[in-house]
Amino acid sequence: MLSISTPRFILSGSSSGVGKTLLGIGLAHELRRRGVSVSCAVVGSNLVQAIVYRRISGRYVRCFDANILSSSQMLIAASTSSLGADLLMIQGNGGLYDSVHPGSLFASDAEIAALTKTPAIIVVDARGFGTSIAPMVKGLIDAARGFNVRGSILNRADESRKSEEVYSAGFDMYGLTPPLAVVPEFALESDPPVLRISQEKNTSSFPLNLFIELGNAIRSNVDIDALVKIAQQAERVEVKESFPKPSGRRTKIALSDDSCFSLCFQDNLDLMRYFGAEIVSFSPLADSSLPKDIGGIYFTGAYLSEYGEELAANETIKQKIKDFARSGGLIYSEGAGTAYLCKDFSGPNGSLPGVGLINGSAVCSPARLSYTEAVTMEESIYGRAGLIFKGINTYEWRIIESKPNIKVVRFAKGGDEKSSYEGYSPGAQMLSTLSFPHFGSNPAIAKNIIDAAEVVKKLG
Repeated sequence: MLSISTPRFILSGSSSGVGKTLLGIGLAHELRRRGVSVSCAVVGSNLVQAIVYRRISGRYVRCFDANILSSSQMLIAASTSSLGADLLMIQGNGGLYDSVHPGSLFASDAEIAALTKTPAIIVVDARGFGTSIAPMVKGLIDAARGFNVRGSILNRADESRKSEEVYSAGFDMYGLTPPLAVVPEFALESDPPVLRISQEKNTSSFPLNLFIELGNAIRSNVDIDALVKIAQQAERVEVKESFPKPSGRRTKIALSDDSCFSLCFQDNLDLMRYFGAEIVSFSPLADSSLPKDIGGIYFTGAYLSEYGEELAANETIKQKIKDFARSGGLIYSEGAGTAYLCKDFSGPNGSLPGVGLINGSAVCSPARLSYTEAVTMEESIYGRAGLIFKGINTYEWRIIESKPNIKVVRFAKGGDEKSSYEGYSPGAQMLSTLSFPHFGSNPAIAKNIIDAAEVVKKLG
């Protein structure tokens, strides 16, 4: 039976925009600097934020999103993501009690904290506050149900008001534990991150200096030892839902991973590893060959508007991909990774030649993020017909077909909208979607993809 026993905390806020993302990045960097093996997770489907945390932690980052995952699936994700880690840090989304449904806590940080029995650290924007900040923090602490707010970080404090003395006196007056940190507003030499989900421009690429700056700010202001002690207070949680045991390495999956390709639910990669995949990275931008002895290729979402001309110019790798597919190799793609596999795709200066595995032209559109639910209509590398899964779609790409493509997935639509058919499958070992499925919503999909890739090339 799975359980969650790793020390952990959730970094939430009194509201959105309080600076918790910058603080979280700095905390993750400082914990790694101290030799702590930190695993990170994010609340919601912020794929770009997950990429940044992956680069810091060196581990795949899970997304806890109640719009996609059930409570038991989120507990499984928390358990498997913390395996082998010294500490699990969950990056919150918005304010602690902010919900997508007014009048409830659905999909809020508070719901995740209660579900996983994780202590919360609350970040408050201290600008303009004096002693009155203490009763505001107390109200957030007292409202907690099923979990505890164990600490606070007062961010963007006004140094000119001798803020530490004012805040400490206020916290003492209301019987509160002193803040873990009173962090003054600091200017970054690098531009602060803008972590929005988009396949138009890569917003996750930051210079190393940014992480160092944030780490230094955290080291100078935050009581890391006290924060770790709070994480160690997290209760053990037994996961009642059964889950298959992990498999030994069975096959290799080549993952598109460079400045152009990177956008996906990293839960998918982690689950494929769990079921026996050895993930090896390659660059469709720069490489002239595919990794050796692979059973499949996973093309992630990509920033074709930025890097399309460079991708189109790399004829060598495109030919290698076609040769691999024609030899029976497994091909799976998502988002703009699917657009890249088309006959051509739109670029900033006109149409550019793609790999040519999908009959049709990929056309770019403005982004509009929404959640999706789909069902497999035919057997494919996803598995048998009738499998249901969830995810998101940015609707930034559509395919104008030059010839009909076999489609094996039906996406449900809300209201009076009709269902749509997608999941392009020009071959038995290929499946491409313009959406971003979350394999955690149906882990059998990850296992089935690895089973299909193992047929192509088995390790050992």
